[in-house]
Amino acid sequence: SGSGLATRPSVSGEFAPTSPWDWRNELVQMHLDTGYTSVLVRFKATSNYGNDIYIDNINVAASAGINEISNISAVNIYPNPVLTNATIDFTLSETSDVSILLNSIIGEEIMKTELSNVSINKTTYQINTEGIRSGLYFVMLKTSKGEITKKLIVNH
Repeated sequence: SGSGLATRPSVSGEFAPTSPWDWRNELVQMHLDTGYTSVLVRFKATSNYGNDIYIDNINVAASAGINEISNISAVNIYPNPVLTNATIDFTLSETSDVSILLNSIIGEEIMKTELSNVSINKTTYQINTEGIRSGLYFVMLKTSKGEITKKLIVNH
């Protein structure tokens, strides 16, 4: 709070960072208990009629990785960005049940489809995005072996 995050003295006019000295590096360590499936990070700034806040180059790292699907050899989503219908092509190396989820950027589940006994052949699935607002979404494919997530941009 206050001038604790300032990189320059107060100015009376507009300010935007233009040099490397206008930026600062901050490291925030979050020690989370196990059991979290996702974490939402929010940046909130209150200027009290001061200058804007500029945030750039956010890096999030975790010690645990995503459990990738070991029985999937290809996932393609097209067109991306999508207007009305997105096509998902995927190929499994062994027959499996597959869940397809469409989640918003804040983790809200928009759509969920369960496919039973999907064979090792190339599988094609359509997502209708007509009733979904424009924005960034995540398409997640889940099997008993793990999950994989791909980005999907809806642009009406």
